[in-house]
Amino acid sequence: MASSICKIRSTYSYATIEKCSEKGCSLRINNKVRNSIVILKGEKITRNYKVCDCLIFIERKRDLIVMIVELKRKSIDVSVIKEKFENTIDLLNDIISNLNLRSPKDFFPVLLYERMRGPEFSMLKRLRLHFACETRYLILEKCGVDLSQIMKYCHNSVYIGLI
Repeated sequence: MASSICKIRSTYSYATIEKCSEKGCSLRINNKVRNSIVILKGEKITRNYKVCDCLIFIERKRDLIVMIVELKRKSIDVSVIKEKFENTIDLLNDIISNLNLRSPKDFFPVLLYERMRGPEFSMLKRLRLHFACETRYLILEKCGVDLSQIMKYCHNSVYIGLI
């Protein structure tokens, strides 16, 4: 049976990218985990509605972990950010269903930013997103953070420190 990563990579080869980065804002990814990760560019999958910049699928011990990443360098509109994450969660559900993948073990909605004003930070810090019967708060980190730092938010302690 093909791994989840292989299925995603072959089905969405047109949307696969090497790095989660845009206009000077990026998520650093250690080279030694590249084989267990696939990164999809949200805008290459659909142009019908606003979606986040990157969908990252991580496979560990046959379990799937999913990360949705929006990259922002300048202005941040809270309502647009919320819409993008909600649309991307719908897209993620479609991908999982269409490829008949097992439900992810964990889910990380991440906003990487260069600078943000206090009111926007407060509103986004309280933003709750629903995926696979779970509710998650948006993770806010500065541009350039490493994937391993995001994984520290993992709700399944088995995965902490694996990346």
